Amino acid sequence: MNELKIKTVEDAVAASNNILANLVSNAAHKLTEFNLLVDEGEGNMTNIAWTPTSQLADGKNFLMVEDYIKTIILLLTHPRITDIEYNEKEHVITAVFWAPEIGKLQTENPYEEEP
Repeated sequence: MNELKIKTVEDAVAASNNILANLVSNAAHKLTEFNLLVDEGEGNMTNIAWTPTSQLADGKNFLMVEDYIKTIILLLTHPRITDIEYNEKEHVITAVFWAPEIGKLQTENPYEEEP
């Protein structure tokens, strides 16, 4: 499997199981990250990326493996999130979040110099 479209809870479970299997068996132990594309309307998209980890101390991180399935189901059930996919090769889950109100808030540039 290279890419899995996530449309059901069963798909979410399959993706999560695959992520954990790859994490354990992958020599590089590469974490799968989440990549949320925020559609601000009018063709503008921004990006939010994260992994379900926390830094406990210098050089020591904590991974909640259950957070993969929880986050995938949260994305799956959110009414404004679509196009959820897991790319096993790239170790990334992508989704699109429809949020045109963000684009409306950013119509004026506070850093723009006045003439």
